[in-house]
Amino acid sequence: MYYLILAALLVVPSVTQAQGLSFKGIVANLLDFGQVIVLTIFALSFLVVLWKIIETWILKGGEPEARAKGKKVIITSIIVLVVMSGLWGILELLINSFKSVTGL
Repeated sequence: MYYLILAALLVVPSVTQAQGLSFKGIVANLLDFGQVIVLTIFALSFLVVLWKIIETWILKGGEPEARAKGKKVIITSIIVLVVMSGLWGILELLINSFKSVTGL
């Protein structure tokens, strides 16, 4: 988490210098950066779900304990992905309404 904050602090000033130090430019860059982070987290979560599916049914298909544990993890992961996609949709609605009001 600290690396993410450090990267944001290092990237934002250089990008805002290119657009001038306006508040609109800073907010637009932060919103774009946030969208990239959310998509990255979503993609990594999806890859974890795929890996658990492969691990549960292909690699450890003969072990009943591993299958039971894998099913629980997969169900939990799918619920988390659904919640994440819902929150992402709400966030996009807020960002788009903010952009339309401010003209970003």
